[in-house]
Amino acid sequence: MLNLARPGQYLTFFIDHEIFALSVDQIREITKIPVITKVPNLPDFVVGVFNLRGSVVPTLDLRMKLKKKPLEDGSLRTVIVLQGAKGLVGCIVDSVSDVIILTDKEITPAPRFVNKMTKQFVLGIGNKKDALIMLVDILADVADSLILDTSPAEARPKAA
Repeated sequence: MLNLARPGQYLTFFIDHEIFALSVDQIREITKIPVITKVPNLPDFVVGVFNLRGSVVPTLDLRMKLKKKPLEDGSLRTVIVLQGAKGLVGCIVDSVSDVIILTDKEITPAPRFVNKMTKQFVLGIGNKKDALIMLVDILADVADSLILDTSPAEARPKAA
């Protein structure tokens, strides 16, 4: 079975008391949840966009993406801003924990029971201090379900 996760540094975060991790190579910054503007006709887990120093950032709620029960309004959550090939993507998580280093020996391939919906999302499983950590690639998963192009309008090809 192919192991897509590589050894290196990962930022751990929580969704509904479950621990996940992203490669630090994808992370641009971590911030409080800003004012988010809703955009119509997008999947439910895409909560809208926000302005980050002049860049429009599409924002996903990972709790909704993972079909978890919504939290009450006013709960403290965090946005992890990722740098994708087509621009920035914000990911709302319950909380951010630590940066950890995983070696080859601490990473196993994603389980066979991972279904089509999560196949690109789950890269592997990290095992650190007896904790199992789901290693994920949010950008690869989103690329299939949503085309994100946050480049300035003048840089995009003109419609014919």
